[in-house]
Amino acid sequence: MVDTGGAGISAFERGFGDAFPEAYASQPFPQLELGGATDGGLVDGLFAAYGLDHTAEASDRFYTRYLARLDAGLAASDGRGLPGVAELVTAVKDAGHHLGLLTGNVEAAAHLKLKHYGYQVADFPIGAFGDDFSDRNRLGPVAMERAALEYDRTFSPEEVYVLGDTLKDIACARACGAQAVAVATGACRFEVLAEAHPDYLFRDFTDTSAVLAALSGLE
Repeated sequence: MVDTGGAGISAFERGFGDAFPEAYASQPFPQLELGGATDGGLVDGLFAAYGLDHTAEASDRFYTRYLARLDAGLAASDGRGLPGVAELVTAVKDAGHHLGLLTGNVEAAAHLKLKHYGYQVADFPIGAFGDDFSDRNRLGPVAMERAALEYDRTFSPEEVYVLGDTLKDIACARACGAQAVAVATGACRFEVLAEAHPDYLFRDFTDTSAVLAALSGLE
């Protein structure tokens, strides 16, 4: 949905340094691969790399600093909403379909990003986040269970579309039987995404009508 212009990865490093300055100074900060990762998984890796006990208190300390850095970083960054996404969100909502947010970000970080780039959090009444599970492939069933509670009906996997721009997003859709919709607006090239055989593949979402026409069931 968005490109934060590096604000996300910067917040991770600076937030960790704020929370654990002695550990941070003890060795170089590892290179993080954010594409398709979950915040929980990244924190697991960081704590292991620095030999820190992953207690609830330590986790809370990190996320408090991380979110503060992310909020400030978003305000200072040259990030952007990705092409056509806002228009597609509006069109899907106006057509009466239900929107949810499935993301590797913890919920508070996801909402910061939505608000910063002009989205309404209320448009995404359900979701699954990186603080639900570290394993992204476990998030689809969480989102579907929450949708069932929110709308008082069961959603079959074929009715669910998972949109994303990484191979991990495709795998996440496959893990819960949902339809995988891939878009090449991230670091993963169109050709690489194609090799994973998503159900639908787009270069971007700029032509809203064409995207909706291609996605069977969303016209």
